[in-house]
Order: sequence, then structure tokens, then C-alpha cells
Amino acid sequence: AAPPAGMVMCAGLGCSNDKGQGNLTTHAHACWGRGLGVYLLLKHTFVVIICNDMGARYPSPYLDEYGEEDTHRTRGEFLFLDEARYQRLADLVIAHSIPNKMSSLEILSNERGEL
Repeated sequence: AAPPAGMVMCAGLGCSNDKGQGNLTTHAHACWGRGLGVYLLLKHTFVVIICNDMGARYPSPYLDEYGEEDTHRTRGEFLFLDEARYQRLADLVIAHSIPNKMSSLEILSNERGEL
């Protein structure tokens, strides 16, 4: 089964991969009608941003006590919300800057089952 993903913008839940157009991309079109979505992958603790059927990985707003990401939860440490990282993500959404930011992020591939 695909790992669960929570949509930051509407608090909806979905699965992070599927055949063809993924559930995250489908939800981004259905929820906002613009093909824009910001999701926190709950199992992997990083953010996926969907914009115009493209997906990109965004740094996690959750860090361990040493200020490091544990992207796939391999170390098993408690993670804490980093207010500054969360605020940068919120600012991207509020300022409608996601399309401009996409070019500088790690692009994910639906063919590899990442969306």
C-alpha cells in the first residue's frame, strides 16, 4: 500500500502513488481546481508540492533534536516542528510563489511511483 499523505492546504488525506495520474495530483486538481497541492508524507516526513502535474520534494518542517531531518524515519528519533521551516512553506503558499519555486526543487517522477 502507498504511504499516507496529508494535504497541508485542506487537511485531506490521500495516498502518495498510483498508476497513471497519482492520487496526490488528482486531489490537487479536485480540491483546488488549479493542480496545486502541498502534502506532508506522513511516513517519510518530507513535503511534496504538486504544481501543474509536476511534483517536487520540499524540505521537511520536522527536525530531530539536533536540527536534522530524518526523512525516512530510520533513526527513530522524535521529530519536532521547526517553526521557521514551516513558516517558509506557509509563505510560499500564501504568496502564490510555488510555481516560481518549482524550478529549484528536486523534481519527483510519477513513473517511479513518487507521486
